Amino acid sequence: MVTEVKPKHSTEPTSEPMIPLKGYQSYTNLDAGSHRGIAIYVSNSIDHLVTAVSLNTYKESIWLNIKLKGKDKLLLGCVYRSPSSTEQNNIKLFNLLQQIPEYDSTHTVIAGDFNCPEIEWTTWSTTKSEEHHSQKFIDACRDAYLHQHTTRHRHSQNENLLDLVFINEEHMVLSTDY
Repeated sequence: MVTEVKPKHSTEPTSEPMIPLKGYQSYTNLDAGSHRGIAIYVSNSIDHLVTAVSLNTYKESIWLNIKLKGKDKLLLGCVYRSPSSTEQNNIKLFNLLQQIPEYDSTHTVIAGDFNCPEIEWTTWSTTKSEEHHSQKFIDACRDAYLHQHTTRHRHSQNENLLDLVFINEEHMVLSTDY
């Protein structure tokens, strides 16, 4: 899963053929008028059936449902939340996250750049008020029964986590590297 597929200051349009990976099928939101672009790549070596999921109410996200063996389904979501996201856009994201448990999947993986440096993920807390987007984000993740895994620290500021991986099963991911 890749966020910010479109370069920030590029004058050239980015289209799906510009970002292929050999041996992978790509799924993007580039044709949906996205600002920065999202892509999910699924290996051609995996026997899978992918269907787009109607959770795309949040513009900077893409959702896929992959049928696994038996009756298992893996819901994959990739999300980009701009640091300058509006309150209205934040609410769309939080509502989307709260819908995840209602979706018919046995396994869930959500990855992306959420740009919430105010959150201390080791304690799932923030010093901001209950009305601040960071507290609402924590509440939405808790409501969706998600577990968070560290992916990348930004060292140029106070150390914080911006890129995150959320799963619905605590031990589904044993470790992450960045």
